[in-house]
This record gives sequence, structure tokens and C-alpha cells, in this order.
Amino acid sequence: DVEAGDIVTVGECRPLSKTVRFNVLKVSKMAGSKKKFSKF
Repeated sequence: DVEAGDIVTVGECRPLSKTVRFNVLKVSKMAGSKKKFSKF
């Protein structure tokens, strides 16, 4: 699953719909981002 703060790599592909022309190639989780926000 992709969450806010994650780094994703997108690639261009054929049009999937009228406005969608990109897909997600790779998801890099941000290590330690949950620890920063859990204190608040």
C-alpha cells in the first residue's frame, strides 16, 4: 500500500483513460516517517 510520504517512481504508458497516462513502477517506503508523526 502507498501512504502519504512514500516516494514512488511513475512511468508513462498508453492512455488508460481520458486523463490517466502514467502508472506506478516502484514504491520506496520512507523509513522513519511513521516515527516522526506518531509523536503528535
